[in-house]
Order: sequence, then structure tokens, then C-alpha cells
Amino acid sequence: MGLAYLLIWFWLALIGRMNSSLSDSDIASFGPLLGCTLLAFCFMLTFSYLAAHGKELDFAILVRREFIHLATLYLLAMETMKIRR
Repeated sequence: MGLAYLLIWFWLALIGRMNSSLSDSDIASFGPLLGCTLLAFCFMLTFSYLAAHGKELDFAILVRREFIHLATLYLLAMETMKIRR
């Protein structure tokens, strides 16, 4: 559990450092850019899984390790999109 907090802290620090490297006149922000990229990756994983295993969907998928990892990645992507300069 502590490793997860440490990794999230480093992820936020990395995005903060990347944002601070931008000039003041630049309107870009790395938070929404990386968050949207992660979210697109999550959608790609979800839709590829649904295409391959569409008939096997039931509530048992909610307790599988892969589903929990993907849900965590969705949350990380959504929170990364909120990071502003």
C-alpha cells in the first residue's frame, strides 16, 4: 500500500516538474495531456477486452485483479486530467 502512495506522489511530482519546465506564455499543461492519453489507453484496453470476451461478461469480472488494475488506471487518468499549471 505504501508503494502505491509513493508511486502516485512521484507521478504528481513528475507532472508538476514537467509543467514548471514550460514557459509562462505557453498555454499548454501536461496534466490534461497525459490524463487524456491514459484515458484513451484505458478505453482501448476496455474495448479490446469486450471485443474478445463479449459473451463472458458477468459480475464475476468485478473481483478479478485485471479489472481492479484497470479501474485504478481509470481513476489515475481522471485525476491526472485535473492537474493544472
